[in-house]
Amino acid sequence: MARRRGGWPAATLALLLGCVGPALAGARPDEGADPDSLTTRPAATGFEWAVQPVVSWSEEQGVGAGAKIYALGPRPAATRVESMLFFAQHDYWTTEATYRTYRFIGTATTLRALLFFMDDGSARFFGVGNASAAADEVRYERRTYALGVEPGRRLGRNWEGRLRLQFAHEETIFDPDPLLLGTGTYSGESSERVVASVILQQDRRDIEWAPRRGSLLRIEGGRALGPDLHYWRWALDARAYHALGSDLVAALRLETAGVSGDDPPFYLFPIYGGGLYGRGQYYGRYRDATRRSATVEVRWTPHRQVGLVAFADAGEVAPGFLDAAPGGLHGGVGGGLRVMSGARGLISRADLAYGGSGAGWHLYLNFGHAF
Repeated sequence: MARRRGGWPAATLALLLGCVGPALAGARPDEGADPDSLTTRPAATGFEWAVQPVVSWSEEQGVGAGAKIYALGPRPAATRVESMLFFAQHDYWTTEATYRTYRFIGTATTLRALLFFMDDGSARFFGVGNASAAADEVRYERRTYALGVEPGRRLGRNWEGRLRLQFAHEETIFDPDPLLLGTGTYSGESSERVVASVILQQDRRDIEWAPRRGSLLRIEGGRALGPDLHYWRWALDARAYHALGSDLVAALRLETAGVSGDDPPFYLFPIYGGGLYGRGQYYGRYRDATRRSATVEVRWTPHRQVGLVAFADAGEVAPGFLDAAPGGLHGGVGGGLRVMSGARGLISRADLAYGGSGAGWHLYLNFGHAF
């Protein structure tokens, strides 16, 4: 249901829970964790898991509660399960479940698979464009089902090539429908698409889930083949990590992503703002056909189970790959807490960022490093 924003952002309450060592509780059910920040290592024995309780309140949504769950599966395949349930007093809800598996076939061939479901009655939409007005925010419902398979081949020198085939069914619901937002008119729709993508990746990180040295370069290009949507999509992601001492690491990410083609719907546009890109902005604050962003972090780990992070983000969205973005860059600075459980690869993350006088403060909680 589309509703205009009223009052201040949600006030949040973080709880502490020990499930696999000390796991950090969360309070914003916004987005999934970055797949490249989470381990593809199988659990050593049985399942390893962690829970983040979710408790929040705002004048608009009322009292809300739920939980995020993250689990690593046992050998022989590396299996990751992420799920989230969140319900609030004034008709807000989010339910989400993701199943990923990663397996070697022989010594050089890999196979990944994905199942995904999401029903989000709290999705926020500010319109399209780098200068869209915050006052235009509305809420709508989005429901997604997806399944995919991704065979890959190790190519030597830390390179890997993969072919991703994914089918997705998507529904959006606006109230009223159609909805006038800024200079655009938006209507609910239902669509299905099959997307074929080629991924070329070089991974030189020393530790996949918590790098101290090395780099990651991923180049992706794909095409939606119908039946309802036809468009091109691309992504370029470059990351570097450098140890400054025994417990200090500097990390840098430069990335761009986008879509183009036969009028792709707004919900396929990359967003800037949220726990992965633009932590100084509302989740989903800016969206357009192309996103460009940069992030730098300094990570300090004074204890094997506790770490602190300082970071700065900057980014923008634009109507095309080479097009200038209307308005200026959107930045943010902040700090964060990392709690590492006894199981390798399970990191709980809390980030608090300030995006300037117009954006204010934002708290994001999730699993895994931001990148």
